[in-house]
Amino acid sequence: MERFAIRALKFTIFFYVSISLMMILLYFFQGGQDISVDVFIQQIGLYKMLIFGLAFGLTYPFVGFGKRKVYLNKPFDQEKSAIVDIMAQYGYEQTYETGSSIFFRPSNRLKRFLDQYEDTIEVEHRENPIVVKGLRKRIVRIGLAVEGYVLNEKR
Repeated sequence: MERFAIRALKFTIFFYVSISLMMILLYFFQGGQDISVDVFIQQIGLYKMLIFGLAFGLTYPFVGFGKRKVYLNKPFDQEKSAIVDIMAQYGYEQTYETGSSIFFRPSNRLKRFLDQYEDTIEVEHRENPIVVKGLRKRIVRIGLAVEGYVLNEKR
């Protein structure tokens, strides 16, 4: 993982911010005037939450990101426009291209923000199979769409 440290830091901070917001809301909606902040922190186990957040941030880059190999029937140059079209159907736009890879990102800004700008999908096309890299939940969906296209074209 080439970006492990950055991703781990981003997801740890995201976890801490979201848990803090939930705890603040919980404190005020459960009658924050009746209980002191110190007692509330002891009840929720602040140190356990800090350790859990650090563990989440360190493990999520391993679990949340991955690669998927997709076999093509034709050379990539012939299938490139179809793959770009499939990515466009799923809301991705091509950002740039290198000699061996094409990079895509979502066109929806809210989606990019919620994924903490770690949403780039790389399609590496050095050889057959092509390798799709990025957020696991996104690459599974896109990989299945490309495989479906290849199978439909086979008939």
